[in-house]
Amino acid sequence: MIYRLFIDQELKDHLSTLAHMRKLYTDSRYAYVPADTAHEDTSYYAKSHDVRMVAAFDNETLVGIMMGLPLKDYCFPKYNLTSQDLFGHLSVPINDCFYIAEILIVPEYRTLDVASGMYQRMEQTIKASTSYPHICSLVIAQGPEGGTRVHRPGSSSGVELDDLEREYLTKHGFKRTNESVVFEYDTLQEDGLVGLAAHHLELWIKNIARAHAA
Repeated sequence: MIYRLFIDQELKDHLSTLAHMRKLYTDSRYAYVPADTAHEDTSYYAKSHDVRMVAAFDNETLVGIMMGLPLKDYCFPKYNLTSQDLFGHLSVPINDCFYIAEILIVPEYRTLDVASGMYQRMEQTIKASTSYPHICSLVIAQGPEGGTRVHRPGSSSGVELDDLEREYLTKHGFKRTNESVVFEYDTLQEDGLVGLAAHHLELWIKNIARAHAA
């Protein structure tokens, strides 16, 4: 597996790659699927000065993408929500966090090795080229409060991305906090219909300040 880092103009030139992966992601078995994920606005990535994309390739085949950017630059354009609206209540200052915003892996490659490989490349570039003391991620809460879990037939993988996220975050030293964010968006339901639903996402965080100081 090859893990390639995209930054700056090269990344902006490859945002169509993200759209392609989002289509694979929404066409496959996944939990809590936003109804229009493949067409979601990516302008906040293009506007951020510190955005990073790590892509996983099996030979020449793209099989996964991880997106990261400063938490202060993340927004929810469709619903006109800024990072302050979304994260202002958290105890960790928004300006101190680099945010793992998306992880997309096609079903047959959803393994801890692939998720960890992308994350290791992402953490490496955050430590080397930014000064953020924390890396954070949001993961759908387990249980009914998390939202609607959609099971689509025909997948060769039994792994849900949110479960895989918890696994790789734990492996790499993240701690789950008692804090959460609620996102409300149009969601594909179990009956195949689209409806507005609230989803509770738990905050996971890792302190990398010691690495910067070393």
